[in-house]
Amino acid sequence: MKQELIQQCPICAQEKSKKILKVRDFRYRLNYYSYLKKCDSCDSIFLSPRPTKENIGNFYPSKYFDHGGKADSRKVSLPYREFYSIVKKMALEPGKVLDLGCGKGDLLIGLKNQGWQCYGTEISRESVEYARRNWGIKNVMVKDVERTIFESEYFDLIIMHHVLEHLYDPKTMIKKIKRWLKKDGILLLAVPNFNSLSVKIFKEKAFSLDVPRHLFQFTPNNLKKLIEGSGFKIKALNYFSLVHNMVIFRETIALVQGKKTTSKISPIDFLGFIWAYITALSQRSDTIVLVAQKTNSNS
Repeated sequence: MKQELIQQCPICAQEKSKKILKVRDFRYRLNYYSYLKKCDSCDSIFLSPRPTKENIGNFYPSKYFDHGGKADSRKVSLPYREFYSIVKKMALEPGKVLDLGCGKGDLLIGLKNQGWQCYGTEISRESVEYARRNWGIKNVMVKDVERTIFESEYFDLIIMHHVLEHLYDPKTMIKKIKRWLKKDGILLLAVPNFNSLSVKIFKEKAFSLDVPRHLFQFTPNNLKKLIEGSGFKIKALNYFSLVHNMVIFRETIALVQGKKTTSKISPIDFLGFIWAYITALSQRSDTIVLVAQKTNSNS
């Protein structure tokens, strides 16, 4: 299968980088091997070689887009409740919200119920149809996030929930988001944390790496550089995401044991619960959650 070798850092275009970890597709056990490289200049961590845009779809089995079964339209589904709570705590006046990579609209339905005008993009047609049919969210489209176009200064809030790491050009995407946001608009995103204790201990078997679907790995340091360098002021940075940290812990243990990953609750989730709290306190959890506000700079 054709791959592309990345000679320059995709974030800062510097040529000097070093291999830091040999990786493979442990999640779906597909025939894929590569390396994570770290830029000597901006500390960005990226996959090289990596699948081309033309064949990356081969690494996304249909079950990858299964965001769960039927849900209650009166409630936000469990994996998104923490994000929903963050929005509520910000006490923003309901306006226009865009969820890039919105899945079946499980987060948008909660915001819609609070009076937000909801928009979303998702590459899974089945998920988009679900959001339209079950939640009545009409402004959801089947679209590659990086090929999406919106008007300037159109949204009050833009959300990216574990999406940025999948993109070929995160820097350009963040700059687009800044352009789409109104003055003082808010960006809310979550990404896996490469500085996690899971990566430190389990290395290439850490579930959060998820290569080659994750083309980039983020740390608090390189994420802040990317966001601030794109014209945003970071308002909050935290590491607590109970559900995601528990799930990543469970799936990592499965990979270490050579078992298939599963979305089913298991007894090990009790340990995952403890793991989620302890690692968040030490800023070594598997998830980084960031809130940033658009500035008036020309970055």
